Amino acid sequence: MEKLILTFKDFVYPGKVEAFLDGKKYFGIGVLPGEKAEVLVVKKEKNGYNVLPLKILKKSKLRKRPFESHFLSCSPFQIIPYDSQVKIKSKLIIDEFSKELNNYLKGGVIFNKIFTPKRTTGYRTKMEFSFAEQKGKIFLSFFKRYSYKEKIILKKGCKLASKNLNLKALELVEFLNKEQINPDILKSLICRESKTTKEIISILFLKDKSQKIEKIFRKLKNENLIVVFSDPKSPASKINEILYKSGKDYLIENIFCIQLKYGFDNFFQNNIEMLKVALKIIKSEIPSGKFVFDLFCGVGTLGLSVAKKSKKVIGVEVDKKAIEFAKLNAKENKIYNFDGIVEDVSKLDFKMLEKSEVVILDPPRSGLQEKLCFKLLKHFPEKIIYLSCNPKTQIEDLKILFQKYRLKKLYYFDFYPKTLHSETLAILEPN
Repeated sequence: MEKLILTFKDFVYPGKVEAFLDGKKYFGIGVLPGEKAEVLVVKKEKNGYNVLPLKILKKSKLRKRPFESHFLSCSPFQIIPYDSQVKIKSKLIIDEFSKELNNYLKGGVIFNKIFTPKRTTGYRTKMEFSFAEQKGKIFLSFFKRYSYKEKIILKKGCKLASKNLNLKALELVEFLNKEQINPDILKSLICRESKTTKEIISILFLKDKSQKIEKIFRKLKNENLIVVFSDPKSPASKINEILYKSGKDYLIENIFCIQLKYGFDNFFQNNIEMLKVALKIIKSEIPSGKFVFDLFCGVGTLGLSVAKKSKKVIGVEVDKKAIEFAKLNAKENKIYNFDGIVEDVSKLDFKMLEKSEVVILDPPRSGLQEKLCFKLLKHFPEKIIYLSCNPKTQIEDLKILFQKYRLKKLYYFDFYPKTLHSETLAILEPN
């Protein structure tokens, strides 16, 4: 790999810093504007090259010492004071909105409000670890940024997770070492924690199912543990077969007055504190007595939270298990005006949307896609509430929706402190 000396200029979305040399553009993480650094060129992109710092030769006054050696893998903004992080991240998003939506937004755009959490570490409800071997011993690890082979060892876990979650993961690794498990069969470990009950579920992904799994893991007492086989040909932690299960396979979070259960493999928001803040805004934006469609509803988190002020809420989700939990959550919370449908949202029958007056959207990072955007334009609900974990794809969707809608309000939520990621909430009304 090529090594270079670069002087970095400005932040670019979503939080990298650009540099130029010999007509080429480079994007750095772990560096700051004005800094000079020796870097390693690690990955080519269509509009430049990604680089990682080897040595900072000239430091910015803004730089602070990171509190973890693996910060480049999990949270590169550890080198920036938190207030500055928020200003940088929120400005980059506003700049993207202004640049990409300039033809649609008269007078520019600003955030109606920027929301930040009280806790900037220990907030994550879910962590995914890899494994590494060193001197015959198994350790937790992360992949190094931009690499699917090189790893960095985590002797104490990661501070984006709670002490309890890290301890649980480290205890499981200690057990694997004690049982002399072959490290070659270990793929990954996902730990999920309820911030309400403090319970933790561990999901251990194995690349081989020939071992006597039950005999080994039943030695662990009083554990919420699921051991699964995951195809070694795929880098993703996907469940192909459950090999062993003990304890609970679900967690519970109390969100305001609603108790939400979700399965070990269901989606749930990673920052409960910020989720509650976002829900308050969403509830305030929904008029009373409306027919609401909650698309990409998961276990019903958003839809159930607004059900008591709504005439009817229909949740739509492709994950059958998630809908089962959504219906169970409605029943156990005595919410009788909620119903859930198992369906790929992009294939949703237009006639079903005809009833909706308000549509809530919380899609994955890939966004809504054109097909759904045009269905919404055809049906034309009186209000769209769009929570996004990827402002870039949200912007692309808004370019289509702005044919009939205007941006009434835009909110920023720092769901992921210390990282490059943020969430935005767009409130749309007919133009």
